[in-house]
Amino acid sequence: MDEAQKRTVFIEKYGMFAEKVGFPPMAGRIFAWVLTSESPTQTAEQIAEGLKTSRSSVSTATKLLIQWGLIERARMPGHRTNYYRISLDGCKGNLQAMIRLISEERKILEYGLDLVKNSRRDLRQQLKTYRDLCFFCEHEFPKLIEKWERARKKK
Repeated sequence: MDEAQKRTVFIEKYGMFAEKVGFPPMAGRIFAWVLTSESPTQTAEQIAEGLKTSRSSVSTATKLLIQWGLIERARMPGHRTNYYRISLDGCKGNLQAMIRLISEERKILEYGLDLVKNSRRDLRQQLKTYRDLCFFCEHEFPKLIEKWERARKKK
């Protein structure tokens, strides 16, 4: 298998992984494409051509990847085209996006707890357990990010 074929396999594996975690496969493929590109930046046209997909598919998936902090949009001086590159803090941005979602879920669960305050004890307990897990993760994930950053600086 040559390098181009290996890259294609890697990109497809990442697409399947993305689907497992609830992302569109195209978002995973685009992330893998940009991650393994010789050039540090890629235009939407380059991504679409490389992955043999439509420009609209690239547009939709890149918005999601930007939202999750995995890639970022960049501009080159004198160019009107958007370029995409891997976010230097992509892993950190991804965790921060998860923390925001967990926080939002916790708030919804708190609303739900108020809703069932006069219901069966086991019903209240299951919502409380989910809320407590969200609260735990909401406070522990930032500590993990800090620990990661300290470990990364030591390398």
